[in-house]
Amino acid sequence: MKLVCAPVKEWPARLPVDLYEFKEGNVKLLYDRHKKLQFIDRDWKENPSTDHPLIISYHNYTETPDLELTLAEIKQRHPRAWAYKIATWAQSTLDSLRMIHFQRQHPEVIGICMGEKGAITRILAPFTYASLREEDKNAPGQLLWSELEEIYHYSRITFKTRLYGLIGDPVSHSIGHLYHNDAFRYNQMDAVYLKMGVTPAELPSFFEAIKMLPFYGLSVTAPLKEKVIPGAIVNTLYQTEKGWEGCNTDGIAALTVLGCIAGTQIVILGAGGAAKAIKEALIEGGARVILLQRGMKIPTYDILINATSSSSPDFEDRFIAGKQVMDISIRPTPFLRRAKAAGCLTMDGLPLYFYQALLQSIHWMQVKDLDPPNCH
Repeated sequence: MKLVCAPVKEWPARLPVDLYEFKEGNVKLLYDRHKKLQFIDRDWKENPSTDHPLIISYHNYTETPDLELTLAEIKQRHPRAWAYKIATWAQSTLDSLRMIHFQRQHPEVIGICMGEKGAITRILAPFTYASLREEDKNAPGQLLWSELEEIYHYSRITFKTRLYGLIGDPVSHSIGHLYHNDAFRYNQMDAVYLKMGVTPAELPSFFEAIKMLPFYGLSVTAPLKEKVIPGAIVNTLYQTEKGWEGCNTDGIAALTVLGCIAGTQIVILGAGGAAKAIKEALIEGGARVILLQRGMKIPTYDILINATSSSSPDFEDRFIAGKQVMDISIRPTPFLRRAKAAGCLTMDGLPLYFYQALLQSIHWMQVKDLDPPNCH
C-alpha cells in the first residue's frame, strides 16, 4: 500500500493525495480525503492515550544513527502502534541508502531522511510526505507533490521497480532525472532515476550499499568518471551477469553534435573525464585535437570547446569571429556570451547531453531482463 501525506494549514480546494496533516500543538492529526480522522501522530517520548491508530514519531535533525537500535528503543516504549516514523538527517547519500534498505526490511516503519541528500528516501518510501505548495513545506528536503508524481511517477513505484541514477559531486544541477524518468515512462519501463551525491571517498561504500537494492544502471559525472573503473573514463555503468561494466557516451555524442570534423583543428579546454573522452572520439573522427589545461594560451582553431566545470574558465579569451564555440554546460554561460559577442557561432551542451543520455538509455534497455546479484 502506498500513501502520500501532505502537511497543510487549511483544507485545499483540490484533494489529490491520500492524507492531510494538520498540526495542533504537539499533535499531528492525519485526515483522509473525506475529512475523516485516520491517524494521530505523537512524539515517541510522549505516552499518548487514544482510540485512533497511532503513528509514533522519532526525529533526529543532526544525523542518521543506528536504525535498528533506534527502532528497538521506540518499540520498547511503544510496543503497539500503527506505524513508527523515523525521520533523520542525511549527512550523505550513504545515510539515505541505509534508510531505504532498513525501511524495506521493516514494513511497519515510515523511513524518511531529511536534507538535500535525503530526497531519494522520500521518492522510494511507500508512505511519504509531500507538500502541495512551496509555502506548506515543513521539513528540509521535502518535495512538492507535483514533482513527486509528474517527474518520478511515485504512484507506480514498488519494491520491484528498477533503480537507476546519477552519481557524482555535485549533482544538483543535473537534468538527468527529467530526461530519464520521461524515457522510462515512454518506454513503459518499471524504473525510476534518482540523483545521488557521492564523493570519491564514498565510492566503495556506495557500491557495497546498493548491492542490497535493485540498481541496474548509473550515470557518472565529475569527479568520478575516472574513478569508477580504474584506467577508464566512464560516464555510464550497467549491470551484467559478471557485475558492473562501463562505457562512455560523451565522445560519440560530441561527434554526433559537431558533425563532419575531418581535417579540422579543435581546441578543448579542460583535463577532466569529459574532456578526455571527447578528445578521443574527435581524433577518431579525423580532427586534430589540442587539450589545454588552465592558464595556457589558446592556439588557432576551427572549433573551441569549453569542457571545464567552470562557466568562465581561466583562459585568456581568444574568440575568432565565424568559428564555432561550444560549451558542454547545458545552461548559458559567460563564456558563450563573450564568444557570441565576438561573432562566433555558439552552441551550449544541451544537444550533447541529450545524445549521451539517449545512448545511456540504450545500454540500460539492453540488460533489462537481468536480475542483479544479491538483490532482495
